[in-house]
Amino acid sequence: MACEYKCPKVKFDKEKVKKIYVFLKNGDFFEIWETEIVDVSLHLYDRLVWGNRESAIVAESGFIRLRIEEKKRNHHACFLYNAKELRRDRKAYIENRLIAEGGIDRVLLFDENSWHHVLFGDAFAAMEGEELVIRYRPNELYGPSSEEEHSIMLNTVSKSVVDKIDLSFENCESFEIYRDEIVDMQLDLDKTLCWNSSGYGRRVRSGYIKLRLDREIDWRHVNLMGEGWGKRTKGIRPLERRLCYKGTDVIDICHLYVTYDYAGYGISREECIDIDDIRPPSYFDTGKNCDECELDDCEGCEEAERYWDFISGYAQKQRDGTILIVFGKELPQK
Repeated sequence: MACEYKCPKVKFDKEKVKKIYVFLKNGDFFEIWETEIVDVSLHLYDRLVWGNRESAIVAESGFIRLRIEEKKRNHHACFLYNAKELRRDRKAYIENRLIAEGGIDRVLLFDENSWHHVLFGDAFAAMEGEELVIRYRPNELYGPSSEEEHSIMLNTVSKSVVDKIDLSFENCESFEIYRDEIVDMQLDLDKTLCWNSSGYGRRVRSGYIKLRLDREIDWRHVNLMGEGWGKRTKGIRPLERRLCYKGTDVIDICHLYVTYDYAGYGISREECIDIDDIRPPSYFDTGKNCDECELDDCEGCEEAERYWDFISGYAQKQRDGTILIVFGKELPQK
């Protein structure tokens, strides 16, 4: 179906999980260290659920087997209403919190790069000998678990459902655009979800956004070097310059943070959508980096254009004053 997105299931084991965050129903969380993880074995539902800006996995069954350490450490990653008790006796606190109080909401499974999967499910904890075991039990509300792929149904991304989009650049600069500034938007999204370091998200394969930036908007958040980080700014010249410095230029937009026209004030829905780097393999075979350019000021020079850290398409200033942002296509030849 047009709105169905899929991705392969991941198999978890002890070697893949380097630390764990346990989140409770009241919003508290604490960390489980790698040395405390004895074993991990999970069977996952086919359906993904919506989490924080992306889709997350749900456990149908399985376990996370732990042996909580008694020794103390200087640092405890946590947010707890009674954190002093954790520091006083870590082992007793964690075992009591998970067994007596319960209320596990989700866990985060971190890999060696500190990227993580968010894991939901019907979880409970119990002592089995000297080990604290978090187990997952089936719940028919989540559907089947027999497929090799996850799936989720998601709405299309169009101007009619968008409130605003934060254009995020590869160097961490960004600025917001609003629905009234979008003249037209057509995005071709890959039907295979990608893992974006914390969950599964959609990815732009190709498409475009046509903008007419409104110079009267003085509440947009702009994070551009030289313009101030996190400030609200009036005027569109810095924004146009960042998109198409020479009127037509390559772009390094790597994410679209889309805020939807959702359920009303205070109830938001935001999605992080990835954008592919379209640089061909030959781009990386030159053996040269733009840092090696001998010019004193190479901003906008041919070398600077060629050796970008990320290229997702190009932007072009149109004769009518609009800006066309094109994803998935190379910069047109002059």
